[in-house]
Amino acid sequence: MVTTGSVQVEKKVDPNSSIADESIEVEDIRRLAKETDHALCPVEVAARIIGQKWTLQIVNAMIDGKSMRFCEIQEHLGGMNPTTLSNRLKLLEESGLVRRTQVSNIPPHVDYSLTEMGIQLSDVIASIACWSRRWLCSCE
Repeated sequence: MVTTGSVQVEKKVDPNSSIADESIEVEDIRRLAKETDHALCPVEVAARIIGQKWTLQIVNAMIDGKSMRFCEIQEHLGGMNPTTLSNRLKLLEESGLVRRTQVSNIPPHVDYSLTEMGIQLSDVIASIACWSRRWLCSCE
């Protein structure tokens, strides 16, 4: 269990992953928003979603606005663990950042795309990339 203020969040471990995956449910995020100091609330609540490993990379992969299949997202991210990708996509869908669409073509498949809320993260991602190039990436 991880305690943040008066909110306890259970850590879940993916048995297929060598790295512990700290998962948090959207309901926990909403409860945290209500119980957190209002001055810190916007940053802390957003960080609970976009601060999880792979989340911004998934959003960035879909930022051009076209729909992608699960395997396309996985390939774009260098073959990340499918369980982790599935968990992140579920979190992003529950958070309102990603839209999951069941397509009834032959063969049937699922498409993922960003919602308007997800697309608005493009400026955040661009700012993070700019900051990273300036402070973290060496030009040598």
